[in-house]
Amino acid sequence: MQRERVNILLVDGGESNLLALEALLREESVELIKAKSGEEALEILLTCDFCLALLDVQMPEMDCFELAQYMRGTERTRSIPIIFLTAMATDERRRFRGYETGAVDYLLKPFEPQMLQSKVAVFVELYRQRQDLARQRDELRDSAERLSEALDRLRTRRQLSLGGRGIRTFAPRPELIERRRKNLWMDLRGSRWTASRGIALASSEGQSRFF
Repeated sequence: MQRERVNILLVDGGESNLLALEALLREESVELIKAKSGEEALEILLTCDFCLALLDVQMPEMDCFELAQYMRGTERTRSIPIIFLTAMATDERRRFRGYETGAVDYLLKPFEPQMLQSKVAVFVELYRQRQDLARQRDELRDSAERLSEALDRLRTRRQLSLGGRGIRTFAPRPELIERRRKNLWMDLRGSRWTASRGIALASSEGQSRFF
């Protein structure tokens, strides 16, 4: 099964640095989108979703710290992980500023290619897992909504069915009424005859009981 392509943003003021990063991180399931300045990066961020951003510390006009602050201040880009890349040794103050503005890592050039590839692969996989979870959540919500709608339709049909029946009233046929009247009359005559016969027998035998 072919994996869905994800986007990685590469921001560096040097064309050669962008080409080197592109060669190092090129992969079939990854789309590498390049920007040469912070302003260009912001324009791209408005139109594309990214799983990771690699920002060079030294950029013309807008530096990586300012770009990171813009990214963290916008709902659309707030959750994008940021890795800072720098060609010069940095003091703890600048490193802390980088983490404070939202960086998840700070790498010194020249960096070990396999180390950078491994770090990028981790963030790509995390992004894909979040996307899968989001799809599953949406599918579960849609399934729950369809089930709820089906149950509502079933309840409505049941209520209509019960309401349509109401309370049934039966109108017996005349011949049945006449037959039941005759049976009742015959039972009544039989009861009277049995009662009178019992009284007569009791009188003749001197006992007060019925047969």
